[in-house]
This record gives sequence, structure tokens and C-alpha cells, in this order.
Amino acid sequence: MRLLLLLLVLTFAGCKKQPPVQDLPVASAPSLHGSSSLVSFRDGAPRTDLHGQSDRKPVYHVVPVVPDGWAKEQPITLWVMCQDGPKVGRCDDPTLWLESLSAQPLPLQNAKVIPHGDATKPNTGWHGSVRDAETRHGIRSDPRAVFVTVEEPAAWTPSHAPPTPPPTQGPVVLVIVTIVVTILVMIAMIGGNVFAVIRYEADRKKQGAPASRRALGAWAAAALCPMIWPTIFFVSPVAIVLSILELRAIRGGTAPAASRIPAVAAIVNGVGWVLLVVGGGGIALLAMSGS
Repeated sequence: MRLLLLLLVLTFAGCKKQPPVQDLPVASAPSLHGSSSLVSFRDGAPRTDLHGQSDRKPVYHVVPVVPDGWAKEQPITLWVMCQDGPKVGRCDDPTLWLESLSAQPLPLQNAKVIPHGDATKPNTGWHGSVRDAETRHGIRSDPRAVFVTVEEPAAWTPSHAPPTPPPTQGPVVLVIVTIVVTILVMIAMIGGNVFAVIRYEADRKKQGAPASRRALGAWAAAALCPMIWPTIFFVSPVAIVLSILELRAIRGGTAPAASRIPAVAAIVNGVGWVLLVVGGGGIALLAMSGS
């Protein structure tokens, strides 16, 4: 019990919002490594001429922030990273972002530290973008350098409009069509089951005997497949197989004739739910891949 309470205390303590850091020198930025603070710096300016970018998707763009009097022999302790915004649009095209950095009031205020940013991890966007800047410009990064993002300057006016994101009407239409078709099919299946119940009651009275438990169980399972998710791909085939066996038994005279309607209804339900799930899942994947 004490261990559980200790874990809860540590968890809530770790989740507590960290206070903003004020008046921090750029040279002391590594002290923020792994934190998630907002920080206002005492000095430093972004060097947009030393821009670096990764060669993988999503593309990472970084610019070093250096204090006055900085020389290329000194390690970079702070990197500012591209952030999408209303004026920048998308970071796939860094032109507007570099322009917005040049318009930033200095020193940087209310920068957001990226706690998981680490330029030492190979095969990551962080590492690739920093390595690109180091290779192209002959600079080097501190192993514990910190990554931050900053909001676009409120008074900045872009030189041109940001790129328009690709249209997404196609996937939206697919999703809407899928929803409408699903609703219509479900209405049809509910109506079909109501009709099957009426027909079964008539058959039961006419034959003077109810359907077998196998037929009724298969019908119930196939009708309730969505409530048994994610076993639908197991329940539906089993219900279909049981129903086919029941129909064969009816033809052979070893099962009551009243089992015919429940068996047929179970087959229709089982096939219908599987088609709905497979079709809806396929269209959803198309929508996500096209968005």
C-alpha cells in the first residue's frame, strides 16, 4: 500500500506543470535538457544562415541560436525548430519560417522546450537536421543541446501566402458515403430480422414445433455480432456453418422444418456484418491514406 501511494505521489509530482524559466543565458540552455518548460532568454539570436534540415519525412528544420560574440569553434547549445502556424503554413517549405525567425523580437521570449529532442540519437529527425547544419556550415552541437519552438511574431507580415494544404474532400466524401451506406444496410438488416421473426412465428405454429437450439443460437449470435466485437470474424463463420448444417439436416428430415427461417437469417446476418466491417475498414484506410 505504501509503495502504491509513493508511486501515485511521484506520478502527480512528475505531471505538475513546470514554472516558466526567465532570463536564461543561451549558454545555460543545456540545463533545460529533458524539461518541458517555457523559457525566456537573456541573450542570443537565431542564425538563419546556418539552417539545417533532415532528409526524411517528416522534414525537420533547425536553426542555431547563439549569443553575441559567438565563434564557430564554440558548440551550439540551443536550436530552434520549425513549427506550423497560420502564417508559416507547413514546415515542408521552410522559406516563410526562416523569414518569421528573422522578424522575431530578440532575445527569444516564451520559447517552448521540446523535452524529447535529442540530437545524439542516430536515424532521427533531430540528429539528421543537426548533422546537416554541422556538415554544411562547419559548426558543432553540444551533446546536451536543447530544442525549442517559438510562436510566429504577431506583427510579422509574410512576404507571400503560405502553401495551401492538399484538398481532403475526397476522403471526407468517402467517410460520409460509408456512414450513410452502413446506416442503410443496418436498417435493412433490422427490418429483415423483424420480418424473419414474424415468418418464424408463423412457421412454428404451422409446423407445431419450434426450431432447433442450433438454428436459434446461430441466428442470435449472428444478429448480435457487433456486440461481440472483436470476435465477429469468428462468430459469423461459426453461425454460418451451423446454419448450413441445419439446412442440410432439414433437407434430410432430421431437423424441424421451422429451423429454415432462423438458419437463413443467421447466414444473411453473418455475411452482412463481415461485409460491413471489411468494406468500412477498407474505405477508412483509403480515407486515412488520402488525408
